[in-house]
Amino acid sequence: MAKSIRNAFIRVSKVNNTEDGLKIYEYEDIQNMVLEWNKSKRFKYYIKAHNDEPDDPNPHYHIVLVFSNPTPFEQVKKVFPYGDIENAKSVKNCVQYLVHMNDLSKTQYDFSTIITNDTNINKYKLQSQANQLLKLDDYIHRIESGEIREFNLTDYIPIDVFSKYKSQVLNALEYFRRKVMTNKDRDINVMIFTGDTGTFKTTYAKQYCKNSNKSFCVSSSSNDPMQDYKGEDVLILDDIRDTTFRFHDLLKILDNHTNSSIASRYSNKAFIGDTIIITSSMKISQWYYDETKEDKEQLYRRIRTQMQFTHDYIDAFEFNDKAHKYVFAGRVPNINNFAPERTKSLLLDTMKAMGIELNDETIKSIQNANLPDKLGDIYDDNGDFTPCPDNSNLPFD
Repeated sequence: MAKSIRNAFIRVSKVNNTEDGLKIYEYEDIQNMVLEWNKSKRFKYYIKAHNDEPDDPNPHYHIVLVFSNPTPFEQVKKVFPYGDIENAKSVKNCVQYLVHMNDLSKTQYDFSTIITNDTNINKYKLQSQANQLLKLDDYIHRIESGEIREFNLTDYIPIDVFSKYKSQVLNALEYFRRKVMTNKDRDINVMIFTGDTGTFKTTYAKQYCKNSNKSFCVSSSSNDPMQDYKGEDVLILDDIRDTTFRFHDLLKILDNHTNSSIASRYSNKAFIGDTIIITSSMKISQWYYDETKEDKEQLYRRIRTQMQFTHDYIDAFEFNDKAHKYVFAGRVPNINNFAPERTKSLLLDTMKAMGIELNDETIKSIQNANLPDKLGDIYDDNGDFTPCPDNSNLPFD
């Protein structure tokens, strides 16, 4: 090691086995060591704790020191006796390493977590072209996996990378769209919520998405329902009618095995999610009046689940292929007309009626729900949801 160094890159472990026994440094200790020395010797410092490294069970701290003049190595070693001290050939690389900016295999930190007396740390946020390409490659892989899509793109990709590599990013998004659309095993779950205005159909649709941890897009208007769709998991076609789409166009949209796009004002868009929820004030039996019964049944087979909303109840129906009609599956209260503290449990009842798998903890929560007396006819003594008996199936008309 050189006798003097201009810049120092230091690594100090939290737990150190020394000749005098264990020496433990807390993050505050490291900060105090640097700040105390800085009172007598002026330098720029950058301090960062690395506590979340999967390949390093021992938390550690990194310090970058930029001296005004060459400083004796022994002087630095005296302040950090148990630290690994190196001559920092590139201050920029060392500061960027504090947040692992140049190593995507390690935990990524934000620059705001660096403790520094440098008032212009932004100069270190600029990446070299090689590092930008490295990150771009990571973004492309995350787009291919479906983690990054158009709706959350700005949450992951910084503007400087997107501006420079816009075509590559957009091509990757297009590739993912084609990949989804040509998947023969694709299975779109389609539901329709019908009922009068003010029965909370859209509210339920949004709450279903939130409880299922699914991203969602609510259609903007009947004139251009796909205008705001950006690749979300769930498309809520809000308040549509049979006049919104031509009959055969809607069949294609709801078909798992058809590579179809939906007309939008500026360009056609393809649905690449897994769930479509339709809300409408019209019952499905009132749609496409001029179509034959056989043709309309094609639509019913695609829309397997229907929820009919009133101000007091929500009735669930499932399409039965053998009976060629929708059959009554059960009833739950419309939770928006009851106390807010019951909302979550009763909503889970609705999800259960829709055939959504619930874990034991969720089921227990449903069973322990305190329900109003007037709802006793649809719940047993334990508070469990009671489906309609098999011999009382009703057509959905």
